[in-house]
Formats: sequence, C-alpha cells, structure tokens
Amino acid sequence: MAKEIPWKEYFHRGRKSNLSKLTVRAWCLCRTRLLWGWRLHALGSRTVLPRDTFINNPCAVSIGSYVTFGNHLLLADLLCERCESPKIVIGDGCMILHRFQCNAAESVQIGQHVLIASNVFITDSDHVVEPGGVPVTVNRKLVTKPVIIGDNCWIGQNASVLKGVTIGSDSIIGAGSVVTHDVPSCSVVAGNPAEVIKKLSKNSRAVKYIKVH
Repeated sequence: MAKEIPWKEYFHRGRKSNLSKLTVRAWCLCRTRLLWGWRLHALGSRTVLPRDTFINNPCAVSIGSYVTFGNHLLLADLLCERCESPKIVIGDGCMILHRFQCNAAESVQIGQHVLIASNVFITDSDHVVEPGGVPVTVNRKLVTKPVIIGDNCWIGQNASVLKGVTIGSDSIIGAGSVVTHDVPSCSVVAGNPAEVIKKLSKNSRAVKYIKVH
C-alpha cells in the first residue's frame, strides 16, 4: 500500500520546486544579458537565448521583450557587414521552438506574438548558380527581397518561408509548407508551393474556418 504524504510535505516540495525554477530563470536571464545584451542591436527585457545560440553578426539582430526560444537557434547575416539598422527583427512576445534558422542579407521582420514551431527556416535570399562561372560555394552574389511576417501568426513545423514573402497578420502556415508568395491576413496556407486553403473569420469570438471555393 502506497504511503500517504502529508499535505505539508506536498506544500514544501512545491515551494522548493517553484524556487528552483525561479532561480534557473533568473540565471538564464542574467546569462543572456551578459553574453548578448551588449552585442545585439537591441535585446528586450525578459528574453532568454538558449546556450546553443549561433549569431554570426549580433549587431544585425534586434529581439523584443518576452521572447521564448527553443534549442539550436541560428540567426545569420549572409553579408556579415556593419549595419546601422538591424536585418533580423523579432517582435515582442514571440515563441520560437527548436532548431530555428533565419538567414538575412537585406531584411527579415517577424511581428509580435508569432508562434514558430520546430525546424522552421526563413530566408530573404537565394544563392546564384553560374554555369561555367564562379562556383556556388564561393560565389558572393545573392538575389534578395525582404520578408515580413505580421503579428499573431502561427508557422507550423518544418515550414520554409522564402525571399520576398509578406505574411499578413493572424495567419497560419501549415506544417511542411514552402511559402513562395504573399499570404493575405487571416489565411490558412499549406502545400509546396503553399496556397490558401481556408480563411479565418473575425466576426465572432470563437474562430471560424471558412473554406475557399
């Protein structure tokens, strides 16, 4: 027969657990501020970067407040140059899960409260292949167009967002989608290349899905 644990012991265990979590959180905040606060273009309050973060040009990155990241974060400036304004901007309240990669030569802007699932790739550039010319591995030429992701979007697992794309606010990008064209606000897109499959209605408090005919 299982031994009953007195309620006071439950209480003390819970309090110790909470104190431990708060201590770890405080240490992570402190570590992020010490390692990245002075290197990034901007770093908002209450944002924690994981230990396995790689940012090749921190001055080209601006991250807002209360942003949550999973492990294996990669933010890359493809031209790696000193810039007056950031090339990668991540807004307040975003939640970005594991193995996120964002490449920018010109501009990638992610709005506020965007949810990004695992293994998502965002880039504003394509490499150039010149038959008989400079090998692609050393060719510095890029074709670039800015990427803009609006507020309150959800980007599903394994999705890719390519150069020149604007995703309107309140939209959903299906898992595994490859987004090559603009996405209107309040849309659900899926596929390769991604196409609008549903529209989201703002007419009621409960979100409704409306099929696109």
